[in-house]
Amino acid sequence: MRLLSILASLNFIFITATFGAVNVYDSVLNTYSLGLSTDIDLTGGSGNFYFDFLDDGSLPSTTADTKLILNTSSTYTFTHVGSGHPFIILSDSVMAAYNPSATTGLRDSFPATLPEAAAYDTASSSESLYLVANIEDSFTWSPSELEVGSYWYTCAIAGHRDFLGQITVVPEPSSYALLLGGLALGIVALRRR
Repeated sequence: MRLLSILASLNFIFITATFGAVNVYDSVLNTYSLGLSTDIDLTGGSGNFYFDFLDDGSLPSTTADTKLILNTSSTYTFTHVGSGHPFIILSDSVMAAYNPSATTGLRDSFPATLPEAAAYDTASSSESLYLVANIEDSFTWSPSELEVGSYWYTCAIAGHRDFLGQITVVPEPSSYALLLGGLALGIVALRRR
């Protein structure tokens, strides 16, 4: 019986690790969970950013300012294909000074001195400006474990307050599988006593 419990736990770990990484769209929460490495085309207009996920069309591309959930086991390439509105990602703590609101979809205006062209700073740098894509530019982000947390994306133009969305970086799904597997094995060991 104990052997069956251990085998069931190991099977659960395998299933979670294998199928944990998928791309999923939640229309109720307006959220894209991108568990797989994904190329993302983006464009800005009418106060919003729009994303097109180059994954054979399994994710819709018409929703504005969608929340993105990225994980540390994947690589994401963002390419700006529009004709304006430089795309910028700021950490939650850096953006806090500009009062972002997921409810209203607005933030305070940036100072005019915020550098729009300081492109390609890595998300792990100590700079407040994380990632920028101007027209036809792209950047690739492979979030590390140190980058798990909350971010905001917005237009780098100071007064464009309504270009606003959220990004959350989460640990890779296999980390959860290992944690759950360790917990399951611990429970089996306790029951054994």
